[in-house]
Amino acid sequence: MSGGPRRFGNYLLQRRVGVTHLTEDFLAESTGHGSGGGQVIVRKLLPTLCARPEVVEAFSRGAQ
Repeated sequence: MSGGPRRFGNYLLQRRVGVTHLTEDFLAESTGHGSGGGQVIVRKLLPTLCARPEVVEAFSRGAQ
């Protein structure tokens, strides 16, 4: 990730910390209302997989 931090929803992605066959993982700062601004890991599904409903469903189940 070049160009510094970028916004992703209520998070400010600081840097990429990992990549798997399904996701990219980022160190991020929570910026939402009442979040306290703590650091979190944000896991994003790879764009090439977003069109596959079965993958999106499995990813969503894993996040709960």
